Amino acid sequence: LEELRGWWDEPGLTLGVALVGNEHVSSQMEGTSRTAPFLAQLFSRVAQTIVIPQAYPEDAEALAAAWGVHDEQAVALIREIASRPGGLRECTFTLELAITIARSLHQELSRKHISDAFAQRASRPVGA
Repeated sequence: LEELRGWWDEPGLTLGVALVGNEHVSSQMEGTSRTAPFLAQLFSRVAQTIVIPQAYPEDAEALAAAWGVHDEQAVALIREIASRPGGLRECTFTLELAITIARSLHQELSRKHISDAFAQRASRPVGA
């Protein structure tokens, strides 16, 4: 973060940097709690904050294409998973597992593999 701050302060340097994270980190930067901002030096240089509550369908479609998923039913399921909080990350983890399942069965990746992988991930125990 200090490096980013240094870029901002560099005379004659014009650039844009996107910091991507979750709302918790953003609220720490902004100091929305009763305490001082955690990252005040960085926050003072942020021109705009944009909160995107869920992935756009186009993001899910691009992710599907990057993984080589072109079947419309499978892409529709990926769009559905992506619409949830943390959806693009969940899509990635789900697709990793789905491909493992499909390959272990010597099959092409299908909507069923994605659905089965998502169900397995959703039912996994969460450690304390």
